[in-house]
Amino acid sequence: MIYRRMSGRPKRRTRLTAVLLLLVMGGYSALAVLRQPDLTLAASSTPISKYDIAASSEHLDWPSYGQAAVGAEGFGVLSTHGQQKPTPTASTAKIMVVLAILRHKPLAPAQHSSPIITFTERDVEIYREFVAKHGSVAPVAAGEQISEYQALQAILLPSANNVADSMAIWAFGSIENYLTYANQLADSLDLEATHIADPSGYSPQTVSSAHDLIKLTLAAMKEPIFREIVNQSTAEIPVAGTIRNVNRILGRDGIIGVKTGNTDEAGGVFVGAAEHNVDGKTVTVITAIMGAPHLSRAMDDTLPLLASAKKEFVNSVIIPAGSVVGSYHVPWSEPVKLRTAKDVSLLRWRPAAVHTGASFESSSAPIAAGDTAGTVMVGSNGQVSSTAIVTDSAISAPDMWWRFAHVL
Repeated sequence: MIYRRMSGRPKRRTRLTAVLLLLVMGGYSALAVLRQPDLTLAASSTPISKYDIAASSEHLDWPSYGQAAVGAEGFGVLSTHGQQKPTPTASTAKIMVVLAILRHKPLAPAQHSSPIITFTERDVEIYREFVAKHGSVAPVAAGEQISEYQALQAILLPSANNVADSMAIWAFGSIENYLTYANQLADSLDLEATHIADPSGYSPQTVSSAHDLIKLTLAAMKEPIFREIVNQSTAEIPVAGTIRNVNRILGRDGIIGVKTGNTDEAGGVFVGAAEHNVDGKTVTVITAIMGAPHLSRAMDDTLPLLASAKKEFVNSVIIPAGSVVGSYHVPWSEPVKLRTAKDVSLLRWRPAAVHTGASFESSSAPIAAGDTAGTVMVGSNGQVSSTAIVTDSAISAPDMWWRFAHVL
């Protein structure tokens, strides 16, 4: 009797063990079914840095005197020549007064007839003072009504010193207030060699560098009204009648502006801008020349400088489409390559280095061929181009046998 009672216990233990084993196996199987394995990124099989381009020597036709600089919209200042030191600007200072007025008294692109300014006897006196000093002027009359747009034309085309002073007073209340605003604006634009002592640039105390004039012009060219006016050869305004742009090379070799300057202290100063087409892409190149023997020399020397600068812009494919830039590590299968979806091209300044980089996204199966897996980028001088990184082939979810074997 004792033997029989004891013999039932191992059987119950066996059944309990079997039940527990079935539960464990069931839970293990369920976990194998439900678990979604992660895909992890491997190191790039083709290093992105292999597409980096080192800087090359520039070949610019610099003037033999003074100082000069080259820049472009979207690129900033690209190169300088000569000592970049504070030098009298002459009338290129009018770039600042017009920019300041447009920021303080904005005009819409189509707003050519307002607001209206009425000139007074004080404005006539300012005109007479500049006539006596043999400065460039536009005639005005007491009671004359002129739009802000027309006044800006008088400042930029014939380079009227008197209108620059009158408009600074109109916009800011006084010359002193304008000078405070203009020098604060210069600081905000990081024009380290620039000091504004008058609105017109007639004063030799108004100084800048070729480097700073490029930066100033880049800011001014963002204003549609400024960009429009400096590209005009003539205009009609009250009292003065037909006024003409003193920029005699306007329209040559794609030149669309910008401003002349000439005083005894400054010599010839010229800031020029030209549009240049590079494989269907337009870049606006800007040059500044200071300290020429006379204005005509500064303008004449701008043409070869602009031409040489244009040659340094190229539109290049940096990373071809289909380039392998990485791979997904797939534990249950072969690695899957990651490729660039399209050519990565860049409009670039050839003397500047080009750098590349990539960012990858983590993902989990299944993934289709051509799915996005990240982004590859190239950049130089503030210019950036990119394209998607895509999978070379599909990645299926692992089968049950692999899941069962790799639950843990």
